[in-house]
Amino acid sequence: MLYFEQLSSRLMLSLNTWGLEQIHVNLAHDITKGSKDVIIATIDSGMNTNISNIWVNKGEIPNNGIDDEGDGYVDDVNGWNFTSNNNNTTDNYGHGTHIAGIITQVAPNVSIMPLKFLDDKGIGDTGGAIQAIKYVEIMKEVYHVNIVAVNASWGGGVGFSDMLYQEIQNLNKDNIIFLSAAGNSGRNTDIIPSYPSCYQLDNIISVGALNYDKINLAGFSNYGKNTVDLASPGSAIYSTLPNNNNGYLSGTSVAAPFVTGTIGLMKSVNNNLSIGEIRWDLLNSVNKISALSDKVVSGGCLDTNNALRLSIGLNKINYINIPQEPSIVKVNINKVFGIIKHQNQSTISVIINGREVKNFIASGKFSEPLKRNMFHRGWNTVEIYENGMLLNKVRIKRIV
Repeated sequence: MLYFEQLSSRLMLSLNTWGLEQIHVNLAHDITKGSKDVIIATIDSGMNTNISNIWVNKGEIPNNGIDDEGDGYVDDVNGWNFTSNNNNTTDNYGHGTHIAGIITQVAPNVSIMPLKFLDDKGIGDTGGAIQAIKYVEIMKEVYHVNIVAVNASWGGGVGFSDMLYQEIQNLNKDNIIFLSAAGNSGRNTDIIPSYPSCYQLDNIISVGALNYDKINLAGFSNYGKNTVDLASPGSAIYSTLPNNNNGYLSGTSVAAPFVTGTIGLMKSVNNNLSIGEIRWDLLNSVNKISALSDKVVSGGCLDTNNALRLSIGLNKINYINIPQEPSIVKVNINKVFGIIKHQNQSTISVIINGREVKNFIASGKFSEPLKRNMFHRGWNTVEIYENGMLLNKVRIKRIV
């Protein structure tokens, strides 16, 4: 589920990190970059196996030709290859490596378990996917591997499969979320479903692709007010490719792993989160976008930072998008502050151009005396300073 794109050099430079910036990963990393004890399984074409965050099966002794732990898979040190029925999970196609790279950009310290069911031409079948899901179940239930999510950036080519449906449903009891690409047919899946993303299961989260204009879904992305949960960056996404290369891919395939990585961060700080709690936090923390209001369930795009904040009991941050030159901007700080101290004053966070301002000082005309890091009730035009530098002028309204 991907598109290859030819891009100009100038556009390439501007797009290198647009997806990460859109979901505010830098702010999330101030809280956590993930834990190696949190495992994400990718059911795909494999991945580069020489990276530091690949999952290691502690129950296996490498290359001794023995199934040391008795799970039925010999030397499954770093996952399994279900196309060739061996332990070689090296990716020669590129899809899985690109997906794993996105997850790593979002959650650098989580571990990735590659389960290969697509061959070197990107071809796989439902049977291979089912075997891979069974492997996840075994590792979680029998060997207590802390697998929290499965990234499934594929689908749409076959109809409803009872067996695949049942295996994904079985992950529910293991508290494992199944992240599914919504599909690249540009159609309304409320009317014409795409599977597995449209299986009506609590543990499936279906992800559509946000265009790099940050306003619309990409033209190829499937959509559905009832069947696609949220959007995520999915157009011209820069990530790893085989043989130590990097490149740009587009598709709902590359949108899904942004959400998967976010779940990795959430579970790293609160491993007790249920499937329902994760779904609620993800869908209620999105950046609302008007063009998505009738396209996806949540009406918005993934916000990794706010999803993470909700998962640990913090309030969301609304981001103040301020032009480079000083200007007056109306902002309702009722949607920006973190803690209400009492009826007429609030402690707030200030985000300028995607960066949180630390230890800011606000000066200007106030309806009540100014206190550091605090705005008071009423309309106030203020100037935001950091380290003696004027960052911008903001007009802020406090509504009690």
